[in-house]
Amino acid sequence: MTTRRQFLTTTGSTLAAGALHAAAAEEKQAPLRFGLMADCQYMDAEPRGNKFYRESPRKLGEAIETMNRSRVEFSFHLGDWIDRDFASFDVLDPIAARHESKLYHALGNHDFSVARELKEKVPARLGMEKNYYSFNHGGCRFIVIDTTELSLYSSLPPNKMFLAAKVELEMITAPGGPAEHADQRIRYSSRPADGQIAWIENELAATEKAGEFAIILGHHPVLPDNALSLWRPALFETLFQKHQCAKAYISGHNHSGAYVESNGFHYLTLDGILPSELENAYAIAELYSDRLEIKGTGRQPSHSLIFR
Repeated sequence: MTTRRQFLTTTGSTLAAGALHAAAAEEKQAPLRFGLMADCQYMDAEPRGNKFYRESPRKLGEAIETMNRSRVEFSFHLGDWIDRDFASFDVLDPIAARHESKLYHALGNHDFSVARELKEKVPARLGMEKNYYSFNHGGCRFIVIDTTELSLYSSLPPNKMFLAAKVELEMITAPGGPAEHADQRIRYSSRPADGQIAWIENELAATEKAGEFAIILGHHPVLPDNALSLWRPALFETLFQKHQCAKAYISGHNHSGAYVESNGFHYLTLDGILPSELENAYAIAELYSDRLEIKGTGRQPSHSLIFR
């Protein structure tokens, strides 16, 4: 005959075991695994400072081999695939072809350091059907933005984007402007144009309506706010904070990398592949329902991004 104490003990043990089993099952459920890289920035040139251009193909190959072994669903390279010269794409093509799953690109400022007549061909050369885009996988909407759209380098006059960028740069660097004291690096920054910002807003609203969450990716950082961040970063910080479905923004451009958490939203800047003659920098990301685990290699630190 089972006593009350035995019943409670048995029941409590069963419930505890059930809770542990549920937690273990969630943890054992295979996460969505994808690769992260930025700033391969290859060109056929001698090193300049800590930029070892001719080492980038080797380091890119190492990163891709790791991603293949990790069986990633896909990978991202977040801008500056090349440093300059359209012929640089030809060197990286056979290496990228070894990636066994989809390799997605975001556009970077150096990708447009090509002959004037070839600038408009850069996105297609990277295999991009659109300069910014989104896709869903595993309940997450990945939103890849084009931070080079409104700039002085991705187009030429009389293109309306070039002319609008010239006006904006003069405005933000004018006395009393938000970037009055910024150094010359801000000329290599830029931002999505207003039409793209409206598109991002719609993407996040649709994500919320679907009960999903979103990770945004692009080349230029939002935070920390400095000469390497995109223009008018506060505009994008407000946009991301407005939508609770948005969990993180992952970028490149700053080769030293960075990490900022603001009101539960994560800003991760990847360390660039280019710097350092020997040491690489890339990551394998594992996406769970409540967090994104960044498992870095080389100069890329690891992070655990807990979702708000």
